[in-house]
Amino acid sequence: MMARLALCLFIAVDLVFVVWGQTTHAPIIPDLPPPPTFPSVVNESVSVFVGEPVPVSPDVRVTIDCGPLIDASIVANPDITWFKNGNPITNGSAVNVVISQDERFCIVTDTLLAVGGQLGTDGNYSCEVCSDPTTCNTNISELVVCGEPHLSVPGPSIINPFIITISCGQNVTVASLDGVVRLTINCGVFNGSEPLIFKVYKDGVLVGNTVPHVIASPDDDDAGTYTVVVCTRLCGAAYATSRILLQGDPPDIDEGPFIPEPPSVMNGTMTVRIGTPIYVIDGFDVVINCNIVGGTPPITITWLRNGAPDPTRGNVSTITVTDASDGDVFTCRADNNIGFDMHTSTIREYEPPQILPIPFPTPPPDEVAVSTGIPSNTVVGTGTKVTVYCPSSGIGVPSIVWFKDGVMITASGRFMISTTTLAGAVTTSVLMIDDFQPEDAGVYSCRSTNVAGSALGEVPLMQQACPACPPPAVETISSDPDECSVCADWIPDPFGECSLDCHLGVQTRDVRCIDLNRNNQTVLDTFCDPATRPNEEQSCGFGPCATGWRKGPWSKCSRTCQTGYQRRLVECIQMGLVVPDSECGISLRPKSERFCNGHIHCFPCKDDYPKFCPRIMGTPYCMKEEYRKACCWSCGND
Repeated sequence: MMARLALCLFIAVDLVFVVWGQTTHAPIIPDLPPPPTFPSVVNESVSVFVGEPVPVSPDVRVTIDCGPLIDASIVANPDITWFKNGNPITNGSAVNVVISQDERFCIVTDTLLAVGGQLGTDGNYSCEVCSDPTTCNTNISELVVCGEPHLSVPGPSIINPFIITISCGQNVTVASLDGVVRLTINCGVFNGSEPLIFKVYKDGVLVGNTVPHVIASPDDDDAGTYTVVVCTRLCGAAYATSRILLQGDPPDIDEGPFIPEPPSVMNGTMTVRIGTPIYVIDGFDVVINCNIVGGTPPITITWLRNGAPDPTRGNVSTITVTDASDGDVFTCRADNNIGFDMHTSTIREYEPPQILPIPFPTPPPDEVAVSTGIPSNTVVGTGTKVTVYCPSSGIGVPSIVWFKDGVMITASGRFMISTTTLAGAVTTSVLMIDDFQPEDAGVYSCRSTNVAGSALGEVPLMQQACPACPPPAVETISSDPDECSVCADWIPDPFGECSLDCHLGVQTRDVRCIDLNRNNQTVLDTFCDPATRPNEEQSCGFGPCATGWRKGPWSKCSRTCQTGYQRRLVECIQMGLVVPDSECGISLRPKSERFCNGHIHCFPCKDDYPKFCPRIMGTPYCMKEEYRKACCWSCGND
């Protein structure tokens, strides 16, 4: 019962019909009556207070309670009278209606739907409570026994050069409507509780209130999708659609690739194709091309921004956006008399590359492997083979260059460089040093660059200062001088971010004691000279700090692949104390949220409908479970 009653609201919000073999959403239909709040049915019974509407299905027991009026009476035992449609009710005077012994309740024992002249239990039930013959209070409940409305197909559609009659729910294709004398959209028998409300829509716009719907002397502009709706005031609705198609081809828009492509950048302007995610660089204008590659003229182009028509964009195939914001959704829709095509792109801020902290493969025991994304001080023995990894993100394939102590490295002799890219998302450059020598010690860095900026990662490689010693038989450190002397030294990690932008902040780092003879294994601090231990803290941010923003570290990305979010704490600090953000200037507040991992694709997640799914990318449809499953890649699910 509740599903039938909710149908009227469903049509008013999201009418669905089939065109060209695809599910398409019609425009919102705003003028259908919304349903009331329906009483709960428990064990085929409904209980309400008098004054509440009672829409119910047949074969339900309904109890109407006059208690509020009785409780409000100024006398203890008021006179109580029940009426149906203005006529007093006594037990047996109305079909399936009884009055309780204390007259507080009017009970409809079994609701009946009036059909073909048969008396039903529909009507206005009122309770009158009188304290004296001149002081009475009355309230009314309308009881409606709902019959679900139906539309039926009266027969096959009729098409001839002068008269076209289309049965609801059927589609027809004609060469032209010019010269036709009469066009009729017809539906068959209607059932349901009175009164019935009829609506006829063409392409989502109300064009009539009666059925059959007749158009005299139609022309080709009358081709389109017609939706016939029959709706009851309280008991639900039904609908059927018919489509009149003209021979020819619908528009076809040149669709961009699913994977973001590097934009064309020239003179501060980025040019992209509709249908692909648009990654923009801050401060650049964006030109979006909507190229029509097929379809029968005339074709009209409409631009939408965030789902609403953009009145500043005319019937043009190319637009320039000067005020693009992260998350904006632009849609290009092309229409002709045969159909339409549309594609959507979502604006995303073009991220500069990042050096990623991706773990590297464990090397053989006689080799050393390090990563610029996991910085650490590493001691290398003479003759060791060293592999340095530089994993980088970036839209497209970023350019990666290697340096030693600031001087560019080229592949030659004992230095080899290779680069691999995983599905256009992560590019890893690998520097291999064969037969490490003392002169190879230094700071090795990689710089990854794309059109939005660059990122630098570095890792120090230090020459082993102690004589080599064979590894022990077991993986433990012994202080037994007969086995091999421990050659230990302090290794500090890089300092972390300053806790304050100004005033007096603190940077911290870890300092470890390692054994250089045993593959840099951490040992007890007692093996290292305490007098040479590096500092674990240092002051930072000595500048004046009347007010300033304090930025916490970024959280982990909410997703390991596809676009996620990172958050951090941003506070306004004044003389070391947290104060309201207004003291630091809201317009200068650093970002506390940002997108991340938009460049990493999720596998084996894919779109089940590769032509349809990109159209809903970035729209509210991706919030619905069924769309997220069918359009996994476009809606960003892993």
